[in-house]
Amino acid sequence: MVTEVVSFGTITPAGSANRKPGASEKTAAPAQEQQKAAEATAFESSLASQEQKAAAEREQRESEKDRQAPQLDALALDSTRLSILQDAASKRFVYRGLNVVTKEVERQYPSESELRRSALLRELRGSFIDELS
Repeated sequence: MVTEVVSFGTITPAGSANRKPGASEKTAAPAQEQQKAAEATAFESSLASQEQKAAAEREQRESEKDRQAPQLDALALDSTRLSILQDAASKRFVYRGLNVVTKEVERQYPSESELRRSALLRELRGSFIDELS
């Protein structure tokens, strides 16, 4: 009959703590440890090389952005004109970016839907208040 001993919340077969490793287990352990250590160093070196490649790619992308950014901004400023209007229905100022060549609105703040919403709220303002009270 096998008895079990409870030690710090774990169950172990009796006598397993007193068992000594055999001769084959003694020689296999160092070889396995060396193999694990070699795998760990290979993994760490591959991670380091991947991090170096990623850092180099990031630096290259940032330098390309720095070279291209002034050219793009200059082109955008040359072809866009700012227009400021006041919307009659909502009484809000409207900021528009107009293309100089095509005379089309490229950007607008606030949007048309926001202007309609503001006009509706301005129109409904005070309509729910009872003046007789």
